[in-house]
Amino acid sequence: MKKWLLGIAIFLTTMIISIPCVDASTYRSTLSLGKGKYVAGATRAYTAGYNSIRIDINSFTKVDGLNYTKLQVNYIEDATNYCFNIGSVVFKIDAKTTYAHDWGNLSTGNRYYHFSTKVDGYSYGGVSSNNVIMTSGSY
Repeated sequence: MKKWLLGIAIFLTTMIISIPCVDASTYRSTLSLGKGKYVAGATRAYTAGYNSIRIDINSFTKVDGLNYTKLQVNYIEDATNYCFNIGSVVFKIDAKTTYAHDWGNLSTGNRYYHFSTKVDGYSYGGVSSNNVIMTSGSY
């Protein structure tokens, strides 16, 4: 019995020691956009690793007989003397659910999000979320 308990204790200690360290940034926000509107979020420091965004939709409005709206999300690097678009995604929102996108493995940097319901010149209906989660970090 003592050998069995010693084995379990060694196993648990090994598991705890072998857990990788996680260096991550997580930011939470809300989002509320009307028809054809846009907003830019605050510039934040993101750590190196996989960057992603998750938006839990609370409500959305439809326009011109469409049964959906669209939300364009741009992820922008805010460097010292310039800004550049890391990537862009357009979500076709047709349900109160979670929409997510992975931007890939990126280095440490200061970045911000730009959200718009005006996509390719067309003003889509509004969208609202009480839970926008922006993350980065290594796993």
